[in-house]
Amino acid sequence: MPELPPIEIACDESGSDGENLVAGNTDVFTHAGVRLVEPEAAAALAEVRARVRSPATQYKANHLLREKHRAVLVWVLGPEGPLSGRGRVHLMEKAYFVVVRLAGALGESDEDARALYAEARAALAPGEWARFLHAANDLLRTRNRDEAAPEPVAAFYGTLDALAPDGPALRRLRGSRPRAEAYRERLRIRPPDPP
Repeated sequence: MPELPPIEIACDESGSDGENLVAGNTDVFTHAGVRLVEPEAAAALAEVRARVRSPATQYKANHLLREKHRAVLVWVLGPEGPLSGRGRVHLMEKAYFVVVRLAGALGESDEDARALYAEARAALAPGEWARFLHAANDLLRTRNRDEAAPEPVAAFYGTLDALAPDGPALRRLRGSRPRAEAYRERLRIRPPDPP
């Protein structure tokens, strides 16, 4: 089998607020990748520069999202544009991600995570849902914790106990405190690697 040339894929993300998943500026986390060989990428950027007529050396989404540059955006992303068929975008709703990570940290299955998300989202009022997500996020956080903040396991289960709805997924979650304590103990013993 002949050796294939290396492939270069440029990736970027948007919507990341570090470990602060539910109090950030966006509801979704986006990760995108584009596969272009360097000459094609250079030609595409040269064409964007010519069409936008901006002296910027780095282009961000806000350049192309401006109404006056809508035609350039349509060209870049359209069927005749340089990215057609060469990119992938993954969107993740941050609230769903928090619930999936919470379930995983507590040893629950993906199916359990989906059930918990659906049940809690439907049963909790918007303010309760937000409190639940913030408490879950704090339970999962591995660094940058405010030392004056309440202990995350106690805070999470205190929040959970204060919520009125009591479906099967929430009942199961209420019984998971020993697993949450074990999770936090594992974090204490082996703190996360530095960024």
